[in-house]
Amino acid sequence: MRYFILVLAIISSTTAFAKNKHDAAMEAQRCIWSCNDFTDGKQPAYNACIKRDCDTGPSRHQRR
Repeated sequence: MRYFILVLAIISSTTAFAKNKHDAAMEAQRCIWSCNDFTDGKQPAYNACIKRDCDTGPSRHQRR
């Protein structure tokens, strides 16, 4: 019974972590979509909006 509760606690914490990570990714995606709407996707205003307003995390440094 103790092992079952321990496994259940581990699964619950892992699920909560994955959900928070997904929420952060969706928030960044919504910001990118709003920059596209605001600038009509025109460069370089679109890129400037993303750089200025959107927290894209570690992938920010991988973009070219």
